[in-house]
Amino acid sequence: MYRLKPELFDLNYTLDCGQVFRWAKDGDWWTGVVGDQVIRLSQDSGGLLVDSKLQPEFFLVISAWTTTCLQSMRA
Repeated sequence: MYRLKPELFDLNYTLDCGQVFRWAKDGDWWTGVVGDQVIRLSQDSGGLLVDSKLQPEFFLVISAWTTTCLQSMRA
């Protein structure tokens, strides 16, 4: 388990937007599958908490894409 600190990233907005499938929310945690990996994610004021065997770089690419989308929508 590790923590990431992406900028302008909203996990609930990203996974509950109606365009992302195969993720389920249980309390403060989102659980999903990417390839053959089960991933659990949670976000608080300290950042994004990741429970996964995937490397942090995988999530940084996704959070960078989401940040770009959020910035475009706010412009």
